[in-house]
Amino acid sequence: MSQNKTLPLTAKREDIHTRTQLHYAASSGQLLVLHGLIKGGVNVNVRTCDGYTPLHEACSSGHVYCARNLIKAGADVDAFNCYWKTSLHMAAEAGSVECIKLLLESGAKVSVDDSTVTPLHSAVLNGNLECCKLLTDANCSLTQMDTYYGTCLHAAAMANQTDCTQHLLERGANPNTPRPRDLQTPLHSAASGDFKEVVELLLAYGANPHLRDKAGKKAVDLATPNQPTAQILQDYMNNTEKLVSLCRHSIRSSLGKDASKSICSLPLPDFLKDYLHYKSP
Repeated sequence: MSQNKTLPLTAKREDIHTRTQLHYAASSGQLLVLHGLIKGGVNVNVRTCDGYTPLHEACSSGHVYCARNLIKAGADVDAFNCYWKTSLHMAAEAGSVECIKLLLESGAKVSVDDSTVTPLHSAVLNGNLECCKLLTDANCSLTQMDTYYGTCLHAAAMANQTDCTQHLLERGANPNTPRPRDLQTPLHSAASGDFKEVVELLLAYGANPHLRDKAGKKAVDLATPNQPTAQILQDYMNNTEKLVSLCRHSIRSSLGKDASKSICSLPLPDFLKDYLHYKSP
């Protein structure tokens, strides 16, 4: 994996000459103009040269009323652009909770291809935690692999999104899943960026620092030497994990993706529930 700390989160647009009046109205939130164009019979699924529909535009700008009118007029909620992104991806990137709710209520698919980014990837890459929560509640896959990023947990780790990383781990994302192209785990991704807090989270939730990637490297080998992240990894590898910590990993793993909710109903003292919730040392 590249050691470059800057990630390509969005692609540049080259479609300015193929955007219609409806695209402009949707992207700028001009509801009356949009309504008039729809009433006049324009095609609500018209595409730009790179595949953007007016619904893509409305959702990427967070204009939920425009999006609602487009959907009522027959807009395809699952239409792809040439970057394999749907309107749900656009809303997740933009952090538009209301557009995501609308799209889900309208039957938008949360996973439409098994080898590219999901809307959940888009949400975590941009640090949109509330969108992340909505999508996990809608059962967006935690295991689907994008050919570049890997799982959504890989993406969160690569982008140094601490809150999203914790949420995914709470929902049962596996911190030891290897990415097929390089066999790196989310811990490798976080270590290569020297993302200390993400590394600590992954370790707390059971990430194995001894796993090696395709090049034979452990996560510690990708961190900057003599810096805090490398020191944390080295210390963790040098010390035997406590039995209580291993038990916590085992219990949470057995409870599955809704572990955090299930823990609340277990017949355990509050201090043990807190420990299972990572609320105590």
